[in-house]
Amino acid sequence: MSVRASIRELLAAGSDLHARGDLAEAERCFQRIVLLDPQHPAGLHRLGQMAHLRGDHARASDLIGRALARDPRRADAHHDLGLALAALGRTEAALDHFSRAATLDPSHAQAALQTARTLAALGRGDEAGAWNARFADLTTDHAKACLRRGETHEALALLCRALEIDASDARKSLFVRWLRAHDTFPDTLPLAELLPRAIAEPWGRPQDLAPLAISLIKMRGPVADLLARTPLVVDDAAYAAIAGNRMLAALMENVPIADIRIEELLRRLRSDVLARAAAGDDTRAVPTVACLLAHQCFINEYLYDLGDEDRARAAALRERLMKAADDGPPSLLLVAAVASCFPLHSLRLPGMLDKLPWPDAGMALIARQLHEPRRERALCDAIPRLTPIDDAVSQRVRAQYEENPYPRWIKPAPQPVPVPFDTALSEDLPRAPLRPLRKTDKLDVLVAGCGTGQQAIETARRFAGAHVLAVDLSLASLAYARRKTDELGLTNIDYAQADILKLPECGRDFDVIDSVGVLHHMADPFAGWQALLDILRPGGAMRVGLYSRLARSGISAAQTLAAARGYAADPDGIRACRRDILALPADAPACAVLKFNDFYSMSECRDLLFHVQEHLLTVPQLADFIARSGVAFLGFIVGPQVRDAYAARFPKDKRMTDLANWHIFETERPDTFAGMYQFWVQKPSS
Repeated sequence: MSVRASIRELLAAGSDLHARGDLAEAERCFQRIVLLDPQHPAGLHRLGQMAHLRGDHARASDLIGRALARDPRRADAHHDLGLALAALGRTEAALDHFSRAATLDPSHAQAALQTARTLAALGRGDEAGAWNARFADLTTDHAKACLRRGETHEALALLCRALEIDASDARKSLFVRWLRAHDTFPDTLPLAELLPRAIAEPWGRPQDLAPLAISLIKMRGPVADLLARTPLVVDDAAYAAIAGNRMLAALMENVPIADIRIEELLRRLRSDVLARAAAGDDTRAVPTVACLLAHQCFINEYLYDLGDEDRARAAALRERLMKAADDGPPSLLLVAAVASCFPLHSLRLPGMLDKLPWPDAGMALIARQLHEPRRERALCDAIPRLTPIDDAVSQRVRAQYEENPYPRWIKPAPQPVPVPFDTALSEDLPRAPLRPLRKTDKLDVLVAGCGTGQQAIETARRFAGAHVLAVDLSLASLAYARRKTDELGLTNIDYAQADILKLPECGRDFDVIDSVGVLHHMADPFAGWQALLDILRPGGAMRVGLYSRLARSGISAAQTLAAARGYAADPDGIRACRRDILALPADAPACAVLKFNDFYSMSECRDLLFHVQEHLLTVPQLADFIARSGVAFLGFIVGPQVRDAYAARFPKDKRMTDLANWHIFETERPDTFAGMYQFWVQKPSS
């Protein structure tokens, strides 16, 4: 064997040994290379690496320096020489070699990172920031490449590292999208640090991140230990555990927590908070945790049961708070305890309450429970009424949502970079046979049945040039939507009260119509759908969301139970229904509702189990109406796992638009559309 061939074999063997952690054997391979060729650049470089790992930085510097004298364009060698020089305290020299490595190989992420760190150590912060951004960009690109190769865990690890360096909006959005697309994650990911930020800031819809956060909370740590106790006990250690868990705090402040065991903990916590407030015990973490609890109770609309003793105690504390002006300023614990049982805006409170110098936790609570509802009441009168509401079913649906605006949400997904509608739809449906609208400005959009505005806001921010008209039956829901829109500074959304059936009488038409989760609550969903198609411009596109009969069989069982037992569709009736469902055997059909987020807040549970009007549909019914109406079916909006499974089952349907195939697919996989059918259709151009 030639010397050159021997060196190649030794390099390969040494690299493999190094990768497996056998550094001593790896070093012997590299020593043999240098014996065969004392000036071999790769042999000298790798031998220098071994010296650096052993802590012999002077020898490492000498060996790698000799390698570079022979081959000065080795980017990895410059990087490793920089590490050795930095360890020797020669910071300026190290910086020179790190920057040379980054110049020779612009894709060398570690060279960019070390350049940034060295500049920061030298007090050159602005330059360091630019290099950090470069490192984050390179790492993100590497992460995307890993994902394309199917290396999902490596991709997420790299993205997390990039986020820790530079949390740009694009990386935050990518993080949320990747988390939602996967079910399992390695323990090495720093999710305990990143996920609370993603929920609280937020980086996406908080409710989309909540299931993963809940699973991590229950996996390990003091709160997990607390939840594992039988029976659950709330003591000083419990308050410390809750106060110290950023993930749980982020959930309690931002989204109804959809987990029965955590619900039980919070119910017991409220009982203890009431007892401590009655006794004046506001030591340690108690007021802070009580404020978190009050946020959660307000968000879920006081869904948790109160026992007789706690109900009496809460009423007494409420009276004490309402008379606080006579006795001096109330404690934060008293305010939070009352706010965990009654919304503050519903009480006759002393005027000083929202003027006291509360700590941050108290200010946030007063803002959410006093200031925001007052603003909504003021906005109601200013909302235009576009149509009368005289249809009997529409009147009943309006009454439900006036009492329980739906859905209750706190923070929207962050502002994306607006894109033309055609681009956005291709993201939802990569294979859609869309005839492009080619409208990048003055895109007229109708959100029909906007509820509390979350979808209208996301639509207005997503489509370039969009102006949105968002209509709903409920003024209470519209006022909530208007307040949130004003807080975000959006000026391209108009809100109005209207009945979908009468919209054609208004004389307006639209390029895009969005109606998700609405039509199935009308007396005739297809009449409502047709009314919207009548005001969709030729060539326009419409997104529709309708309930699936197959996917909601468990919900139907719970609805049947609720009807049979005669629960009232009011807070006490909803609490009683939930209590009885929770007492059923785990395999009872009605217990399927426990996996739905809607089971965990008052308005959403009412919508789930007690709706005054609801239709469940099938794919053949959708196909029949689509054929009769003459629109083109563009495709279902589904996640990548469903898309891949469908493609494997029906490889010939490249566009994924064969509704007969989708009916077979759903029959085989009944949970496919557990949320609802969501799909786009397009009207003919003429």
